[in-house]
Amino acid sequence: MKVLVFVVMLAWGGIVGHTSIKVGIYQNGPMIFLNELAQPSGFFADLLKSIAQLEGWELEYVPCQWSDCLDALQAGNLDIMPDVAFTQARKSRFLFGKEPVITTWSVVYRHKEASVETLLDLDQKRVAVLKNTVQSEEVKMLIEKFDVAPRYIEVSDYRDAFRMLGTKEVDVVVTNRFYDTSKVAFPNVLVPTSIVMTPATMTFAFAKKHAHLATRMDARLQALKADKTSAYYQAKAQWLEAKRTEMMPTWLWWVLFGGALMIFGLSVLVAIFRKMVQRKSQQLLLQEEIMITQSRQAAMGEMIALIAHQWRQPLNIVGLSTSNLELLAQLNESITKQTLAKHIALVHTEVSHLSQTIDDFRDFFKPNKSKTRVKLSELLTIAQRIIKSSLENHQIALHVHTQHDDEVAVYQNEVVQVLINIINNAKDALLVKRSQGRLVEVRFRHDATFGFIEICDNAGGIDPSIMDQIGNRYFTTKEENGTGLGLYMSKIIINNHLGGALRWENRHEGACFMIGLPKDSHDSL
Repeated sequence: MKVLVFVVMLAWGGIVGHTSIKVGIYQNGPMIFLNELAQPSGFFADLLKSIAQLEGWELEYVPCQWSDCLDALQAGNLDIMPDVAFTQARKSRFLFGKEPVITTWSVVYRHKEASVETLLDLDQKRVAVLKNTVQSEEVKMLIEKFDVAPRYIEVSDYRDAFRMLGTKEVDVVVTNRFYDTSKVAFPNVLVPTSIVMTPATMTFAFAKKHAHLATRMDARLQALKADKTSAYYQAKAQWLEAKRTEMMPTWLWWVLFGGALMIFGLSVLVAIFRKMVQRKSQQLLLQEEIMITQSRQAAMGEMIALIAHQWRQPLNIVGLSTSNLELLAQLNESITKQTLAKHIALVHTEVSHLSQTIDDFRDFFKPNKSKTRVKLSELLTIAQRIIKSSLENHQIALHVHTQHDDEVAVYQNEVVQVLINIINNAKDALLVKRSQGRLVEVRFRHDATFGFIEICDNAGGIDPSIMDQIGNRYFTTKEENGTGLGLYMSKIIINNHLGGALRWENRHEGACFMIGLPKDSHDSL
């Protein structure tokens, strides 16, 4: 039976002998390429030469870029294209034989200055891939699953890719495992990584009209692969295996393969944990935004009360002045220019005070986009303008010691909010625990890198049993109106936003709160 098959093959080969076959060739050594003498070389070239001799084909090689080769094959301008990976998409464009030729996979080379060892390191890196190849498309899909976003640079052939790597136009190159890197431009900058991806079966593709060529190719490949001494194994040994065995022993390949699997598994775990951390971080940021909003809403409520305190006296003065003018008019008494000017000046002064109050509160709620250098006393002065009337109406004295004043680098309104929170807390404690002699003292001090504000009251101090709970989220000692956010958000602002520190302790007659603020925007406590 075997003899009969062989005779039929020889007879058929004689019938179609000296058929001219146009073959596409592109630079992808050692699989297939044109050598220095412009002669077809490589594994597929040698294999195709031996099959052509058996079949009586005359091979006419047509040099082209990879994408152009595929387009020419689809248009019927080429008959055979070697070194093509089978896919369902390509099945609609070309005809494939049933016998695979060889299996390969993608590997990654990096520039020696690029920090790339795993798939996750490819994020935002410039990655050179061969245009319109199965490997490049599958590489993109695989990398996308790891939530990594490289910048892909598509090239027409691998020579361009490695040239761009040498000139730092790209950071890494993705190529097949057999590509010969010994002759690339700038070999001294080339570093192989442990990243391996996307196994693929490489074979011959045919123009749709050449079903008989695909059938003959399958028959020849089956026969050659069945004989361990055939041209198939000779070409494989010369072009694909010899270089690899010279580079490293077989056992080391197994070690690398196992290491690659471990790295792949670890990469998957890292990607999963990264997703979990990102999701948790987003949740925490959302919670913090909600709390900041709640804190601001609570502050706005307090600000409305403070505005009422600030406006009450000026409005009373304006009302009394206009009432006096009205009374003089009703009594038919003449109003002299001096009297009218006096009342107008008084009203103008109080209206200006009301306008300044509006500006103070408006500026307080305006977000700071950048840090500014400002004296500690100036921060307190801004806070005083807002809370002064409230303290005076409750007979609370505010004593300020400014002998150790200094500049700090802060978001001004955020620090003012903290000062108002702490002084208001002192005011509330004094109203509950002390009927007279209510006092809040503020002192400034500084060292080489930080400025400090100390705010102390004489309200008896914090209950030691709750000292550790003060400043926790939603913890409050105010039964009705407390939110538990004021001091918590003050701690977030000072510690997290400004790189400072907020601490408290009982001292003498009451509680003391210490705010440490950096003099330079890069310092932190």
